[in-house]
Amino acid sequence: MRNKPARFWVLLSFFLCNSCLFGQEYKNLEKALREPEKVKTLVLKKDHLKEVPREILQLVNLRELDLTKNDIESFPLFLSSLDSLKVLKLARNPIDSIPEGIKMFTHLEVLDCWDCDIEYISLEIVQLKELEHLDLRNIYLKSKELEWIAEALPQLKLQSTYGCDCD
Repeated sequence: MRNKPARFWVLLSFFLCNSCLFGQEYKNLEKALREPEKVKTLVLKKDHLKEVPREILQLVNLRELDLTKNDIESFPLFLSSLDSLKVLKLARNPIDSIPEGIKMFTHLEVLDCWDCDIEYISLEIVQLKELEHLDLRNIYLKSKELEWIAEALPQLKLQSTYGCDCD
């Protein structure tokens, strides 16, 4: 019976150690800013944000940012200064373009723009050599507007619902 408490402490220390190594997921920016170096994932879904808070730049180890279902109208290019950012989820925001400057997101692996109002995608997107997943589902772009992305980035998993050969 003596081993049970020992096993408990071993498991607890393993869990705490992994939390330190992998960081934590925060769902509140204010709490995340209390320990900015520990934040790996920040989820600000349905927070009624009109713009992305610039305080996020203090989260220097941020790997994943989820801004799904807010009221953000412009693509947050300033986030490109977060060198650790790999996953950017902007789904269900009224963003109308993936603008010039997208090439600055050199380490981005996942860009989720599902159900945004995207009408324009900058040619610079093909410079994102680490981009593995681009979600453009529920966005009305012509097939030809999507083909060039897939051809330029053969490693890319491009998700798209609509595509037409119309003018």
